[in-house]
Amino acid sequence: MRRRLLLFSFWFVLLVFVPATQALAYIDPATTTYIIQIVTAIIITLGVSLSIFFYRFQMIVTNLRISLYALRQRLGRRKDKAASSLDSGAASQKDSPAPLSEEEALAAGIIDYPVPVCKTFPALGDDSPRTTEAADPTKKATAVVPTTKDSATKKAPLSPLRRIGRWLWEDKRTFKQRLPLSAVLAASLSMTGGVFSMLDTAIMNETHTDFSVGEAIVPILVFGLVAFVILTVFIAAFRGRTFNFMVCFSFSLLVCSYLQCTFFNRGIGQLIGEPLGWEELGITSVIINTIVWIAVYAAIFVLGLSRRSALKRAFKRLAFFVPSLIFAVQVVALFAILPLVEDWYANQNSGTKLSLTDENLYQVSQGENIIVFIVDALDEEFIDAIVAEDPDFFDELDGFTRFTNNIALYNTTFPSVANLFTDVPYDHTLPSDAWLNKAYSQGVFLSDIKDQGFIINLYTVRSYVYSDGKYFEGIADNLDYTTHSADSLKLVAKLFRFSWLKCAPLAMKWAVWVHPSFLSHMWVDVVSKGPKPYWPDDPKFYRDLADQGIEAADTTPYFIFYHLDGSHFPYTMNAQAQYVETGTSAVEQTMGSFYIIYEYIEQMKQLGIYKDATIIITGDHATQLSRQQPERPMLTGLFVKPAGSEGMPLQYNSAPVSLENFRSTCVQAAGGDATPWGKGYFEVAEDDTAYRYYYHRYQIDGGRQRFIAVYQISGDARDWNNWKLVELIPIELKYLWGLA
Repeated sequence: MRRRLLLFSFWFVLLVFVPATQALAYIDPATTTYIIQIVTAIIITLGVSLSIFFYRFQMIVTNLRISLYALRQRLGRRKDKAASSLDSGAASQKDSPAPLSEEEALAAGIIDYPVPVCKTFPALGDDSPRTTEAADPTKKATAVVPTTKDSATKKAPLSPLRRIGRWLWEDKRTFKQRLPLSAVLAASLSMTGGVFSMLDTAIMNETHTDFSVGEAIVPILVFGLVAFVILTVFIAAFRGRTFNFMVCFSFSLLVCSYLQCTFFNRGIGQLIGEPLGWEELGITSVIINTIVWIAVYAAIFVLGLSRRSALKRAFKRLAFFVPSLIFAVQVVALFAILPLVEDWYANQNSGTKLSLTDENLYQVSQGENIIVFIVDALDEEFIDAIVAEDPDFFDELDGFTRFTNNIALYNTTFPSVANLFTDVPYDHTLPSDAWLNKAYSQGVFLSDIKDQGFIINLYTVRSYVYSDGKYFEGIADNLDYTTHSADSLKLVAKLFRFSWLKCAPLAMKWAVWVHPSFLSHMWVDVVSKGPKPYWPDDPKFYRDLADQGIEAADTTPYFIFYHLDGSHFPYTMNAQAQYVETGTSAVEQTMGSFYIIYEYIEQMKQLGIYKDATIIITGDHATQLSRQQPERPMLTGLFVKPAGSEGMPLQYNSAPVSLENFRSTCVQAAGGDATPWGKGYFEVAEDDTAYRYYYHRYQIDGGRQRFIAVYQISGDARDWNNWKLVELIPIELKYLWGLA
């Protein structure tokens, strides 16, 4: 009591007299979802606790009334005993009524409600014949006395296998009695690993996907209902100790999954397609997370399989209360994050979008062509590794020049490609969509090419490059309205795969890690009316190129911009541009990207249009390294073939160039005025001393802290000593999007 008084006094003085200071914090939407769940859980728990308290209080008052009534009856009898003789007193004592039972008190009107009895709902535990017989001596005596020859035969010793099967499977509980607990566990599992997790993924990523919540909600709810029915029947179908085991396993999985999603996924950061190893998560975090999973499983199995009646009763209450609580808090949280019905309707209408499509994907000009291949994440280090493995690999680049001292400005697709089109520096103080609107509102360099009479086809990714097709109105000829909707079964399957990723412990997330394009239309089978929105799929690009071939239309000049998945993780393409489910490597996938380009070049030569074409092969960034500062030169591969160049071996140029020189080179090739865009690649001298800058976005501490490291590069970028860190800019979480 003294300890509680001191603790209360301490907190009272602290809250009343210690001055409070203002705290500013930002909570992202995903965190808010789980905060809602926690607050809801607290409210529901308090409500249930108060209900239990008042019920217990009422029982105490009722028991007190029964005791007082019995005491009054005894006192009345004692007065009669004092007035009578010894014999009559003894007889009175013999005939005096015993204390009333609960049933007698109910019949007498002392209590006005029936006392709850759990005989029809046995606790989880061992319902073997040995336990039942011990509880009922009469039944035991009857059972051991054989009355007929047949009954004696039935009592013959069983084989060890049948004895084990009987020990595991025999159960006095009927299927109907096992059904309620199975249904509670199944409902909570279906909500945690299914409905809530999948809807949360769809809602939080709606602006980056080609399907809306309106399209996803019905298939998700149907999936949740089907999963509930299947899990309920599956769990209840077990009997005896196997049923107890399944209940413990389901209960443990539910609690661990909920704890994982609510508390232990905080350090993962963004889903960017890179494999997540223990070194990124932190060894300590992985170990603690694993220990928690093991501890929860051990505690629930020990409690659930215990033979002590008190522990059985406690487990039965927990097995009903905890899943019900988890289900309730997620339902409340779900309604808190669901968009309004009119938003669903608006998003459903927005299934018709203005997008860069795959229309005329392999169509070129019979005359002049400017063709750009953006091989995503084309690191110069991969090119050096290919040369070391096969020195003749790049000999097919007839008439090309390899620039060995080239850098990209940014280490991620966003904002690298948008900056490439607009020449507007990335502003980290603006939300991503706001910066894209600002950048594209100032125009794109492609307008100067369009003015030269070129047809412009841009095949690049939505979200990371543009958020609205209106940016390219009047510029891109493959811009079109597309109506698309996701295949319901595939959409549910992909969303459920994300649920695995969320619920898996940190030590096992590597096994279910997925690429951020996992929810794109390429993976969920978008059904389109008209041309399909373009999304890079390199193996498919090669198959269609080899089957259909490129087609030369007329003499109208073409500017074609191909954005390939290239050297970007995950590595699932081999050197022959074939999809490999088990994975490959960065070097092998880079070789596969050039295998596609070589096929394209060969077909151009067969059409006789190769010599007059300007071809640029480069990357939008080098290796991403989004969880650390670079520790080596981050150069991007670059190969350029000017028009008129053919029949010449690969040349080398060490001029200090960057993607800043890309725009001028393209405008020059189109015959426009490139002065506003600076120097072209071939105009930069090898001894140029101008500074170049590299902006490296990365995250540490499990994504809790994010920065832009600004490097100043002088001279040869291949020398790490020429890279100088000049500024480290912290980024607010609400302004960061799409590390890919």
